[in-house]
Amino acid sequence: MVAVCAWLVALAGSGCGLSASRLADSDGDGLSDLHERRLGTDPLNADSDFDGRRDGDELVLGTSPLSRDSDGDGIDDGEDEVNDPPSPRTGSGSSGNDLEPNDAFPDAVVLINPDEDALTIEGRIDQRDDVDVFDIGPMRRGDRVRVDFIRRDVRFRARIAIFDAAESVFAAGVDPYVRGGPDIPAFLDARVRHGGERYYVAVTHPAADAALGSYELQVTIERDAGAAPPATQALVLSFGGGVLDVPVLGRSVIAPFDPGNIDARYEPESDSIRDAIVATVRDDFAGLDVLVLTDEDETPAGVAVSTIHFGSFSALALGAAESVDAFNVDGCDDGVVFIESFRSVVFGFLPTADALGVAIGNVAAHESGHLLGLRHVNDAAAIMDELSPGVHLLSDQAFRLAPLADSVFPIGMQDGPRILAETVGRAPAIMAP
Repeated sequence: MVAVCAWLVALAGSGCGLSASRLADSDGDGLSDLHERRLGTDPLNADSDFDGRRDGDELVLGTSPLSRDSDGDGIDDGEDEVNDPPSPRTGSGSSGNDLEPNDAFPDAVVLINPDEDALTIEGRIDQRDDVDVFDIGPMRRGDRVRVDFIRRDVRFRARIAIFDAAESVFAAGVDPYVRGGPDIPAFLDARVRHGGERYYVAVTHPAADAALGSYELQVTIERDAGAAPPATQALVLSFGGGVLDVPVLGRSVIAPFDPGNIDARYEPESDSIRDAIVATVRDDFAGLDVLVLTDEDETPAGVAVSTIHFGSFSALALGAAESVDAFNVDGCDDGVVFIESFRSVVFGFLPTADALGVAIGNVAAHESGHLLGLRHVNDAAAIMDELSPGVHLLSDQAFRLAPLADSVFPIGMQDGPRILAETVGRAPAIMAP
């Protein structure tokens, strides 16, 4: 999937990791303190509603941890028969149903899966803002999760995502099926980089496709399948121009870097703008094992090299990336920053040379983020923001924890710093002589 970052059309008119404290279970009821705060239960009381049943057990059994008598039969939940039928918050056996409302993580349908290797989920997206969220249980680093999408209505396409216990996206994709074309199988297949007490699978429809319908998901979990360790990445900032021939981006001639093509007043400032771009990208990736080089530097042997090209014009975008490459499977991919698109109309005025360099550098870091697996978010202070006003590009943006853009998924977050650290690793410490 090509990542085209179309700020231009819209502009013309440290992250929180999943720390031990966030997974703490102070009262030993089987729910983390973070989960209890979201549910409204007491993280210091294992039985928040005093019905004789632990809060975590209530979720598994399908009763409410906030009601002494969930089914209204006059008997406290703790004294009810434990084999009562599960409530609509729990899917029984190794299958689960779309039991509304389950549009948010605290309302996720909890899937009971004794075999821990296969889940079948059946559901229906029946209105435009519908999201179905399912709790698929705990995961460990190295577990492999595969989600296969089976279409039940020919007109329905799906967006599917997997989230971790902190409600941050782990994997996401859009059904590639186009009506009238071949029925291409849609699936996600990813390996867990960090464990958690809960992982979620969520389903909705693509933002630009209003068709509703039924679906089936086959979720397969392979325990301890292994996950690739972080690997150093080189990023070359190429200012010399040339021919870019990448299948998904097409064949195009990239003109050499010349900010004078933006405005003649920038022509004598070419070197300072270039230096500001390089400094901005290096600052954006500071602390990560990413070697930010230019096309004048020698690339180290044995290190994957991606390239960001600077030059030319696009009427639709400030930049584009070859793909959103989750966990950097292809370490040698390309992106483009369309220098001549940075006209004054983007900012509403003509910025200084240094400020222009910062803006171009932020877009270069954004496209590089796609090449390392990051998706769009909705946060003007974040490098991966989808539609921030042009003036925000002139300031110090950063990779950060931020809400996902609606074009990616209508709920959930992206923990950019954590994903990058799990992909490329932290920068090695420099020992003092």
